[in-house]
Amino acid sequence: MANLLEDIQCAGSNTQPPMLDKTDFASWQQRIRLYCQGKKNKVNILKSIDEGPFQMGPVQEPLAEGTKGA
Repeated sequence: MANLLEDIQCAGSNTQPPMLDKTDFASWQQRIRLYCQGKKNKVNILKSIDEGPFQMGPVQEPLAEGTKGA
């Protein structure tokens, strides 16, 4: 039974992502940014990381004008 538990701990869990080492944040930050730079929309991805996700503002549409003869 301990052997199975050791295998699960080494491989990671299927229900939870592996934990990042909090003491080595700078290394993970650099790896994630390098990964994003290799993607097609790298500018938009990095902008979203730096500024947060796009927030839709209020939309104002002009009122429809009345039709002639109505």
